[in-house]
Amino acid sequence: MVDGFYENYFRSLILNDVTLTGDITPSYGLLRAAHFKEIKQRLENAGFAVRVVFLMRDPVERCWSAARMGFRDAEAKGTTLSHAQKIREFVEFYGVRMNAERTRYDRTVHALTRAFHKKDVHFGIYEEMFDQAEIQRLSEFLGVSANVEMRDTRFNESPAAELPESIVNECRNFFSGVYEFCFDRFPQTRLLWNSPPHR
Repeated sequence: MVDGFYENYFRSLILNDVTLTGDITPSYGLLRAAHFKEIKQRLENAGFAVRVVFLMRDPVERCWSAARMGFRDAEAKGTTLSHAQKIREFVEFYGVRMNAERTRYDRTVHALTRAFHKKDVHFGIYEEMFDQAEIQRLSEFLGVSANVEMRDTRFNESPAAELPESIVNECRNFFSGVYEFCFDRFPQTRLLWNSPPHR
């Protein structure tokens, strides 16, 4: 990490009446506890009070959504993909190390709990994030007023597409350890992630 670059980026976002900012990317899931500790220290040294929000989505759904975004971007550049091609691409996609690592919630949760005090980490489940109670819980964690109306706005959506059940089962088996971890640590996922839409 270039010295000062990361914290200066966040400093540049705090302008006029802006007092709260953030960053979002699944790539943070690739980091380990030592990386998170360094980020925490550097931002705190720059005067920030650091809070972490980690949202977990059904692993099959997360990978399928990420793959569809890739298909969308490719088609915007003129590449035409049949549905069968998309399925074949997906089967390769979720097994690629960088994509799989972004879905290893077990590792990310362990890394975050080692790097941050529990009061500074919010663990949420994507399938619940639009519920009023969850919006309120997240808003309280961040110290902002809840705006339930925002749940009706969708950003950066990818086109819906069916995923064959056989492929769903293969992907679920690939991430079986992640499912078992989440079923134990976040019991609501046992219900939420056993009847996914896969589209």
